[in-house]
Parts: sequence; C-alpha cells; structure tokens
Amino acid sequence: MVRVVEPSSKVTPKAAQHFLRACGSREGVVVTNAREVIIYVSDEFSRLTGYSRHEIIGRNCRFLQGSDTDPQAVSEIRQAIRDRRDCRVGLLNYRKDGSQFWNLLSITPIRNRRGQVTSFAGALMVMALVPTPFTDSQMLAESPSVMETELSQDHDIFTEHFFSPRKRLVVKPLAVIPRTDFVAETLLPTTKGPYRLRAYRDRYIPGYEPVALISGPVEEMHDVILRVHDQCVTSEVFGSLKCDCKDQLDYSMEYIRDHGPGLVIYLQQEGRGIGLANKVAAYRMQELGYDTVDANRVLGLPDDSRDYHAVKDILDDLKIGSVRLLTNNPRKVERLTSLGACVSSRIPIVLPTNQFSVGYLTAKVARMGHILDPRTLVVTQHFHAPPHCGPLL
Repeated sequence: MVRVVEPSSKVTPKAAQHFLRACGSREGVVVTNAREVIIYVSDEFSRLTGYSRHEIIGRNCRFLQGSDTDPQAVSEIRQAIRDRRDCRVGLLNYRKDGSQFWNLLSITPIRNRRGQVTSFAGALMVMALVPTPFTDSQMLAESPSVMETELSQDHDIFTEHFFSPRKRLVVKPLAVIPRTDFVAETLLPTTKGPYRLRAYRDRYIPGYEPVALISGPVEEMHDVILRVHDQCVTSEVFGSLKCDCKDQLDYSMEYIRDHGPGLVIYLQQEGRGIGLANKVAAYRMQELGYDTVDANRVLGLPDDSRDYHAVKDILDDLKIGSVRLLTNNPRKVERLTSLGACVSSRIPIVLPTNQFSVGYLTAKVARMGHILDPRTLVVTQHFHAPPHCGPLL
C-alpha cells in the first residue's frame, strides 16, 4: 500500500530526459548488517540519492525516509527484516537536496554457511520523480554532459510520472556538482623543500578538509603529475611497517618536486574509508589470519568506501586540464575518469617492502587488482623511496 503524493507542478519531458541521462543506471545497491546499519553502498546508489559514500556508510537504512513516506510501507519492510525474509515494496524516498522520488525497493537476506542471516542486500530502483518546481529547475537542469542517445528528442519518455525509455542510454561521465570549497593557501617549508599548501573544506561533511600540496605552476596546465593520497595515521604518524603508505607519500612529494609541476591531494580517508578505529579492528583480524580484504568483510565493513569527488573539485578549481596519476591502483584511474577528470597516463610507484607489509601488498595485487612491479614484493630492510620512478604505463 503506497500513499500517493499529489504533484505540485508538471515535470516536462525534456527535464525528465536530462534526469534519466544523468542517472545512467536507475538501480543502486545497498547492504546493511543485521542491525540495519549500512556497510556497503554502490556508486549508483550514491548518485541516485545525492549522498556520498562517506555520508551513507554507518547510517541507519531508514535515513532516506521523510514526512511523506508511507508508514504502512515502512512497517512492511520492518516486518520482513524481523522475519528474515525477502521483501519488495514501493516507497517514497528523499534525495539529499530534498527532492522526492518513487523507489521500488527489493530486500534480500544474506546468509552465512550455517544459514544464519548476517546482513541484508537492498536494490533501489528509481521509478519516478515526484515533480516539483525545484526538481524541474534545479536537479533536472541541463548541466549533465551526455552523449546523444537513440531516443528521439521529441519522444515523451515521461508518462504518468514514470520513466519508460525504449533504448539503452549511452552516458558520458556524470557532471559533478562542486561540493569542495577553497579556504586558504600558504607556503609550507618542509624537509623536502617548499610547497604550496591549499586547504579546502567539504560543504556537507563536517570536519572533512582535503588539502593540495603543490610544487610548481599547475594552474591551467595539462599532464600535471598527481598523487591522490589517503590518510594513514598508523604509518605516517606512528611509523607502522604494516603498509607502505608513508613511503608512498614521501616518494610522491619528492617526485613532484623533481619532475613537476605536480601536486599531492591528501584526503582524510583512513583505512580505505572505514576510519581509524575500524582499521585497528581490521588489523586485529589480520593477526588472526585474514588478509586485508577479508579482515574488513568479517567485521561487516566495505572493501573500499573511498570517494574522490573532492579530487575533481580541486582539479577544477586549479583549472588543470589533464593529469598523470601516480598510483598502482587501477580503481583510482577508473573513479577519477568516471567523475570527469582526464587521466592521460599512470605512473607506477616502485618501492621496496619489508617482512611486515609483504602480505598486505600481495593481497592488494591478488584481491584488489593493484599493479605492482615485482621489485616491490622483494623483502628488503630499506624503507625509503628509490630516486627514480618506473616507466609510464
């Protein structure tokens, strides 16, 4: 039973086309633990709801509901969760910007080997927008960059407030709404020389403040060397040997200094986005024999929940046309490209390892698709970066 909300104005077919194209896929996936706390969210779910992964992970699964959400539909979902059974229901949800949308929600319990329900997978299918002047003029504005589709521009794909496309849409990278504001810049003297340090602040996540460490003139340049580096307190502050994060940061700072212009964008995404306390808990699981991927999973944590919208915002702020990315992680190339950044090439990072980190690095190759030079997996007592980077790939 779904309560119908009367539309306040009509959404035009043209606006509906733009929204559908901007979404690309209209289905997102979210996974909660047995306590209904979100532990995984797909990129599509994030785009459809307007929230970043940082804002979704750890929240109760009911956070998209609002004053117009049908309580009977919510009650049906809650009963299905208590009964540990499948459920499919139509639901009115709210995007971050306050706009409403109709969602066909399918919930499936996930069981372990013993048949016990450990979590729930939810598939969100956007059926329609609830039309308002806001959705027509703001969210459905003609800003998304999309390719021409097989749909006729004159074809009305919006009937009775439901989308009904006849052909598969081919979509360019989504237009990214800026959410990172520049705060200030200073000249920072370091043991590696002077760098410009530019501070930014996320508009929506309190305390999330990315920074850009810059060497040389990068504004309005192409093929700028870029390292996107995620915070690692355990190695960068306490000198942990369980990973190579500090060495990668040192290497990147020296590389942009010697081969620049370039920049390091430093993001507060400890432990691939799970946070410091959860990272310590994952370390404990690794001590019990789990690798870096399974350690997260047994704790009900995502493999990787990092978000790179801030990177695109900073590149746009500096008017950087294209970058050469310092990374061994193909996912970073894919994520930045999907956000609209131009990655012209990848520069591998070749570093020696040690007896404490070799298992971690091996797991990243086997389980997460990282590309490492064989020299990286040779155990050595040297913990600092070599003077030169490997060839461009």
